[in-house]
Amino acid sequence: GATLARQHMLSRQHTLMRTLVRNGLVCSQPAVAPQSTNALERFASTRADKQAAVARDFFEKNEKSGRPMSPHLTIYSPQLTSMLSITHRGTGIALTCAIYGGSIYLMSAHHGANATDFTTLVEGIKAMQLPAAVPFVAKMAVTFPMMFHSFNGVRHLAWDSGKGFEMKKLYQTGWVVLALAIGTSAPLCI
Repeated sequence: GATLARQHMLSRQHTLMRTLVRNGLVCSQPAVAPQSTNALERFASTRADKQAAVARDFFEKNEKSGRPMSPHLTIYSPQLTSMLSITHRGTGIALTCAIYGGSIYLMSAHHGANATDFTTLVEGIKAMQLPAAVPFVAKMAVTFPMMFHSFNGVRHLAWDSGKGFEMKKLYQTGWVVLALAIGTSAPLCI
């Protein structure tokens, strides 16, 4: 338990230090007293020493107090509001990919010697004699993102007008969006 948490924290510290070094915010090697008489080089070396000391102090303070590096996904419990936000973004990306992918497919599949029409595709799927659950799940994979994204988009429009930001309303409207998305998707897929 404690050893694993310490290893995780040290790993995150190492990652942060690599990022700081990569972005030039901290020197990768401890600074040595400059031999140059150039004032700018001495200033840069002194600044890097100070930044490295600040970073070291930060890590030591967090290690002593047992705090994680920063708020991280592992310390949060999923909440309806955050899950709906992630789902809204995911469905938006999925719908965009489906629209572009479907358009490219339709433009390329209906020309030339390999042309197929929609009826042929449907008959081919029927010929597979899949269990009833498989087409239902496939249809839900198409309709649920569209319904969810549409209903949640209306919720976002209400927020744009400044309404529905109270915590109770956020949860109520979130559950309504989920119910509407499932309630309208399921009948379309039967």
